[in-house]
Order: sequence, then C-alpha cells, then structure tokens
Amino acid sequence: MTFLNPDLDLNTLNSAFAEDNRLRIPNILSSERAEALAQMLEGETKWRSFFNLEGKNYAVSPQEVLSMDPEEQQKLQQDILAAAGRGEGFFYHGKHLTRDSDDAFSEILSALNDPATLDFIRTLTGDSSITHAIAQCTQFLPGHFLTRHCDDLSGETRRFAFVINLSRQWHPDWGGMLQFFEKDGTPRDAWMPEFNVLSLFATHHIHSVTYVAPFANLPRHGITGWFRSGDPEA
Repeated sequence: MTFLNPDLDLNTLNSAFAEDNRLRIPNILSSERAEALAQMLEGETKWRSFFNLEGKNYAVSPQEVLSMDPEEQQKLQQDILAAAGRGEGFFYHGKHLTRDSDDAFSEILSALNDPATLDFIRTLTGDSSITHAIAQCTQFLPGHFLTRHCDDLSGETRRFAFVINLSRQWHPDWGGMLQFFEKDGTPRDAWMPEFNVLSLFATHHIHSVTYVAPFANLPRHGITGWFRSGDPEA
C-alpha cells in the first residue's frame, strides 16, 4: 500500500502549488491510514517537551520537569514565555522519528522516504533535488505555540516544510493555526489543522503556530518535518 492517497490528482495539485509555493491538500492519506496514525498519536505517552531558550533547543521528558522543585518549574515557564514575548522560541510536545527506532513510529519515517512518496513530492513541487524527509510527531496542548520564523536556514538543505494534520474536530477558536506572514510581519492567512489535510510550503514562507487557547479540549496532533536535498545521512 502506498503511503499517500492514490486518488490524488497530481497534475491539478502541481498547478495549484506553483501559484505560491504552498498548498493544503485534503485527504492526503487514505481514511484507514489516517485513522491508524491518529490512534497512534492519541495513544502515545512518551512525549517530550520541546522548547528553545537563549538559542539552545531542549527536549525534556515530563518526568524531568516534575523532578524540579516548584520554583525551578515556575522559572522555566516564565523564561519560555518571556522569550515568546520577544518573538523567540517555541513550546510543544514532540517525538523525533528515527530510522533505528524500535517502535511502530519508525514506519512513518520509512513511508515518508518511500520512493513513491518522494516522487510525488518532487512532481508536486517541481523540485527534483529532493532526496529525503525528516520528521517528528507533534502534540500541541493549551499554552503551546511556535513563534514567527522562517525554515530557510543557512547550512540546512530544507526545501519544503510539511504538516500532516491529525487533529479531530479542531475548533477555530482554539488557536493552533498555521499562520503565514509577509516579510514585514503583516499577517497573511491562517490554515486550520483539519484532519487528514497536508500543509506543504516552501521554506522561505514566514509562519508560526498560534497560541493554543486554555479552553482547547483536544490535542493538536500532527506529523511535521521537511523534505530536504543532499545526503540523507548528513
């Protein structure tokens, strides 16, 4: 079984993507595969808290946070929010996908790197340089966010960012939107994380994930990452 929905009209999608080098694709997976992946994310318990402070990325288990004394926990939260107030950083739960993982999640990375999947993305984007994908599973809960940034980083080979949204019945008032911006910070449009919809965009697009509201009563789940060029082992 191919990873992506075989009923997708690639020619139509290619034309639509070319308009702005970004696109939302409903029903990116078969309903059966989307359901299976959603259940995997909903049942996952080994999330780590991902955040950035003073230019350094952290991936901390909930147990590590709970082992801190209350004052340390409060200071960590304050520091994360203070950085966000300056337009820096992020805070969400994640699980990196690796080839040598011994659980079912490794199959997701293998499927993203299947030749048929990569050929689809090359044709869709018109970029023949794509060689591989890297990815993580993500969970955004109330209070989580990803501040405004661009994924086109010096020294990286990222070509296109993607999110396979697996959030059920997400409500637009809950936040968690994929928000796009002009270069001067003016907001453009925002994409809601609808179930089984792929968000794909060139890495030069400035974007964020808006703050998830305290009253959001479901997690925002997804599989996110980049299609890259260059050596997959680098």
